[in-house]
Amino acid sequence: MGTSKKSSAASDVMFFHNHMIAAFNESSDATAALLAASHIDATLEWVLRAFLVTSSATDHLLEVGGPLGTISAKANAAYAMGLLEECALPDFVLLERISSAFSRASKPLSFAKKPVSAWCDQLVLPHLLAESEEDEVREPRLRFRLTVNALNAWAEHALTSIQDGVMPKRQAPPDSDMLDGG
Repeated sequence: MGTSKKSSAASDVMFFHNHMIAAFNESSDATAALLAASHIDATLEWVLRAFLVTSSATDHLLEVGGPLGTISAKANAAYAMGLLEECALPDFVLLERISSAFSRASKPLSFAKKPVSAWCDQLVLPHLLAESEEDEVREPRLRFRLTVNALNAWAEHALTSIQDGVMPKRQAPPDSDMLDGG
C-alpha cells in the first residue's frame, strides 16, 4: 500500500546522511564543514516541505534568498511549528556560523583552531547526549560530526512523524466564496 511512500523521505534522509558522513570522514575540515551544513540545510528543507502546504508560496519561503533560505531561519521556523525542540536551535546557528567561516576564509581554517574550535565547544547536543561529563566528546571535529548526526536523527524522526500522521502535513484551506467576494 502506501507504506513505501510514507517511509521514503526518512529513508532518503538516512541514505544521503550515510553518504555525507563517508565523504565527511575523508575530507578536509573545510570540505567536511560545508558538506555537513549543506546536508543539514537540505534536510531541514525536506522536513519543512513535508509539513507545509505544497504550494508556490512554500517554494518562495524556502528558496535561496527567501525568508527561510538559511539554516538558522529554517530551524527557527521548524521550532515555531513545533517540529523541533528549543535546545537544538543554538546548534543550527553554530553549524551555520562554522560553515560560513570555512566558506569565507581567506586562509586555511581548522576545527582544531579558534574561532572554529570555540564554536564547536559551544555545541549543545554533544553535552546533552553524553552520559557523564567524562563521556562528553571534546575533539572539535568529532563534536561537530556528533551534532550533525543528532540533527539528522531529529530530521528523520520528524519526517517519520509527519508521514505517519503524528504531526500531520498542513493543508491549504478549502476554496471559499468569501475569497471570491460572494
